[in-house]
Amino acid sequence: MSKSSAAGHSKFGTTYLGDIESNSMNMGFSVTNTMSNNILGMPLSGADVCGSNGNSGAELCARWYTIAAF
Repeated sequence: MSKSSAAGHSKFGTTYLGDIESNSMNMGFSVTNTMSNNILGMPLSGADVCGSNGNSGAELCARWYTIAAF
């Protein structure tokens, strides 16, 4: 698992989007960044569900888990 990647990285590892703020704007960014990585040939990529910086409420975390399931 790595925050960065190089040629051939997706064959043997995963890409992690990094530490992100716990808010709805960054929840949307995590979806688009994950989809962009998939289009670029990195099928195993993802973000911190519920964020890692800040204080995520129960409603935001529940929405984030719902999005992350897909």
